[in-house]
Amino acid sequence: MAYYDTISLVSGDSKPQIDITLRDSNKAILGSILDPDNPTTWNPLDLTDQTVTVHFRALGSSSTIAILPCTVSNAVEGKCSMNWIQDNGISALIDLPAAIYEGEIVITHTTNTTSVLTLFDKLKFKVRDRF
Repeated sequence: MAYYDTISLVSGDSKPQIDITLRDSNKAILGSILDPDNPTTWNPLDLTDQTVTVHFRALGSSSTIAILPCTVSNAVEGKCSMNWIQDNGISALIDLPAAIYEGEIVITHTTNTTSVLTLFDKLKFKVRDRF
């Protein structure tokens, strides 16, 4: 299992918004030759009629701290933004101790909730204490 580049944050912040482009590593973008080591050659995942969430937890833990919704900004191009506010309106990073956390991206069809795709690679977050 692999992680994307580590995202550095400060405890208590509710920003930055994390912009994500989801791509299919098994299909080349139109006009490109598929290179498994170069995501710019991968076709974007179509997020039409999909809900994207990030399941967030401490590294090494089995307990999810939050499920963070993503806002799809361009479905056809696989573009979405991870928000730090949970569905219940509570900020996910308030009062989190400095530590390493991980996130798992889950894509669910809006009308068929049994149609789920969980991305294999995970996000990694390094949170430091505020001054």
